[in-house]
Amino acid sequence: MDASVVVDGEPSEADLLWDWLRDQPSLRGYLSRRISPPPPGTMSAGEVVMVVTSVAPMIGALAQTLTAYLVQRAREGSTEVSMKISLEARTVTFDAKTATAADGERLLRAGMELAAKELAADAERHV
Repeated sequence: MDASVVVDGEPSEADLLWDWLRDQPSLRGYLSRRISPPPPGTMSAGEVVMVVTSVAPMIGALAQTLTAYLVQRAREGSTEVSMKISLEARTVTFDAKTATAADGERLLRAGMELAAKELAADAERHV
């Protein structure tokens, strides 16, 4: 199971988040970064997406890290940043204006439910 993180806000916000995530020891080796192509007819650089691979074992660290990042950015006065974290078909949106531990808990619950489904599917395949 992979998670993708799409950052909305100033372009520099994606760089700040990328640096923040790379500094987290529990996420090292699980991150990659890519820039989506701009929508047709626009000249923007596109959305920056951070991809966390094999997220099931570290969903708690990811949830805590993203919540802490947004709370910190809000303290610094940057409330115009938000991100969407997608775990397969589920999406959790974090917003610097309203980020709380409950956001991290929603992401954690979604990740744990998906991880449990993956484990059940693996068990069925091996029966």
